[in-house]
Amino acid sequence: MPVLDLVECRVCASVLHWERGVGKYVVKWGKAPLGYRYEYAYSCTCPGFTFRKHCKHVEASKSLRCNWGSEAFSGSFKAPNLNGSCPKCGGPTVVVRVGV
Repeated sequence: MPVLDLVECRVCASVLHWERGVGKYVVKWGKAPLGYRYEYAYSCTCPGFTFRKHCKHVEASKSLRCNWGSEAFSGSFKAPNLNGSCPKCGGPTVVVRVGV
């Protein structure tokens, strides 16, 4: 089994957590419980999402999330702006550890 090196890289904060109001509902991206483990996924506060696990609010919101830097999890790194903000949306960035 290969040995992984841990590398710190900067990604947009929306890679880990994001939420947006859509009408009277709230669409979120983040850690969601999946049995005994966690997985990153979308969720919505609308009644339809409770039954179907997808809805029109989530579909309408997917293109609004920045997601800059998510390539870091597959080994590709990009530099943030000089002030540390996201070059795509101008929002905050966070440092994550990635195994390469």
